[in-house]
Amino acid sequence: EDALYQKLYASLKNRELATKDRTERNSMFARRYPSHAQEESKKQHDHFSLKAAQSDASVEASRLRRQQHFTELASIMKSSNESRINSASERARHHFATVQGEREGKWSNTRQRFDEIRSREQEQRDQIAEMRIIHSNELSFRGTKNSGSISPTSTLRAQTPGSISYFSNNDDETAKTGAVADRLISRILKAANSGKHRRPSEVGSVFESSNCVSSLNTSPSREKPREIDDNATDKTQI
Repeated sequence: EDALYQKLYASLKNRELATKDRTERNSMFARRYPSHAQEESKKQHDHFSLKAAQSDASVEASRLRRQQHFTELASIMKSSNESRINSASERARHHFATVQGEREGKWSNTRQRFDEIRSREQEQRDQIAEMRIIHSNELSFRGTKNSGSISPTSTLRAQTPGSISYFSNNDDETAKTGAVADRLISRILKAANSGKHRRPSEVGSVFESSNCVSSLNTSPSREKPREIDDNATDKTQI
């Protein structure tokens, strides 16, 4: 380490001495040859000025190159970003269009189901209204009594769908059959209001459970019902 230090110190000392010697020689040369010294000074000044100008030009050229590079890079990034944004927007539009189509399809199916439900409810309401009208007509026909000679046996005859006719010259029997008919029609209306659709066999079971067959003697062995005469005086039609 001491040897290295001594070597470095000697080098610096020699450089300092060389610089000092060169400065002294230049001063002596300038005193001895002033015109030549001025010329050398001017050459050095021009040389350093040229170097400074070249350095400035190099720095400016480098700055322009960097600026152009960053401008091109920004343009590339901008176009790339625009393309990515456009592709992302296109994908988003396609996705939302697909989702909207699926939603519209679901809403259409839901609306169709609701329309079907409404139509069924309207049909049920129409059936109930029709049954109520039939029931009103039956009630309006009940109690009409005229005098005449008709078989005392009560007879049941179906005239039209939903209409039942009773023939009797006995007020008690007429009231009894009317009550049975009321119970039967009430049960039919209750089943219709509850939304249950009975098969014909079930309707028959309802009719039998209402004791209509036992109350209204409808056996085929009985005599056939007589034709209704509009001028007859003892008939009750429900």
